[in-house]
Amino acid sequence: MAAIKFYLLPVEECASALAMHEIAREDALSAKRDLLSKYGADAILRAGPHVEAIAWKEMPDELAGFTIPRWSSEHAAWIQKPKKNTLRGKQAAREMDEVGELLEIWQWSLERALGVYGYIFGRYRARLAFLYAVANPLEDGRVVLSFPVRDHLDDWREKTADDPKLPSFATEITQEEAEKLIGKKVPELL
Repeated sequence: MAAIKFYLLPVEECASALAMHEIAREDALSAKRDLLSKYGADAILRAGPHVEAIAWKEMPDELAGFTIPRWSSEHAAWIQKPKKNTLRGKQAAREMDEVGELLEIWQWSLERALGVYGYIFGRYRARLAFLYAVANPLEDGRVVLSFPVRDHLDDWREKTADDPKLPSFATEITQEEAEKLIGKKVPELL
C-alpha cells in the first residue's frame, strides 16, 4: 500500500519557487476577475483546466452565445454554458479555457517550481488511487510537502516520468506536525 509522508522545506530553498507561485496566482486571479466582470458573473464552474460554465447567485439575463440560464441545485446557482456552434459562444469558450488553464497552472505552480510535481498510482487505504505531491506554503517562507511514497507491494508497478522526486533538502516530519504548521487537516486524497 502506498503512503503519504510529510516533509518541511527550508526558506532558502523555497524563495524563488514561492515568487513564481505568486506570479502564477496573480495572473490566474486577474484573468478570472476579468472574465467574471465581462459577463457580470459571480463564479465559474471548472474541472481541472476546463471551465464548463459561468454562474450567478441571482437569475442573469440571457447572454448572446450562451445557453439560456438554468438553475443548478447541485451548485445552488444559475448557470450558462457557451454554445460552441456560434461565433460568440466559441469566443467565450476560448476565453473560459484560457482562464481555466491559468488557474490550473497556478494550482500546481509551487510543486512544479520546487521540482516535486507528480503522482503515483497505487493502493491507498484499500483502494486504487492517484496520489499527488502537494506543497503547502507557510507564512514564514517554508513549505510543507505531502509526498506519496510507493511501498514494496507497489514495486510491480512501473515507475513513470510523473513519479514525484523528493528534494534532497527535505526534512521528514509527522502528519501531526504538518497539520499544526498548515493550520488544518491534510486531505486524504485530492
